[in-house]
Amino acid sequence: MVNDDPGWARPGAVPPPAPGPALPYVAPPAGYPYLPAPPVPPPLPPGVPRLRPARIEPVAGTHFGVAIPALPPTVSGLAVGSMVAGIGSIAVSLLVLCFGFAGAKPGWGALVAGAFAALGFVLGAGACGTAVAARRQIAGSAGGITGPGLATAGLTCGMIGAGLAVFGLALAIYLVRTA
Repeated sequence: MVNDDPGWARPGAVPPPAPGPALPYVAPPAGYPYLPAPPVPPPLPPGVPRLRPARIEPVAGTHFGVAIPALPPTVSGLAVGSMVAGIGSIAVSLLVLCFGFAGAKPGWGALVAGAFAALGFVLGAGACGTAVAARRQIAGSAGGITGPGLATAGLTCGMIGAGLAVFGLALAIYLVRTA
């Protein structure tokens, strides 16, 4: 059983030291033999800048701090993906037009153009949706993510590709009916 009374101690126990004023930190003298030299950072490859901290937040109760590095902004992957999908939508939609013209006489143009028109429309719609998501991501990143021009290009290319796919399919159907 332990007694919680602060005046009580086991026989023969050394009493704890009395609390006193905190001593200030004194740096050791220069050339103190037991302290190693501070580490030298390794050299960086050519063309890579050394990052400087944007801010240093102190850690309460210590002499340490947390350094928040100033990182360069990154390009939005969603914006790049929307632009690639939009360009792909335009390319597939041009195939729709080609198959519509080439297959008008034999009669298979509307069927093949319809299959590619579905792919072109889905790619265009996906590019538009991804571009809208990229623009929201960029707006909410406070400058950490860039690429609004890529998102706008993806949105524009996606709408053009989807429109061309629908126009190419309608043209292929018209050409098959009139041939």
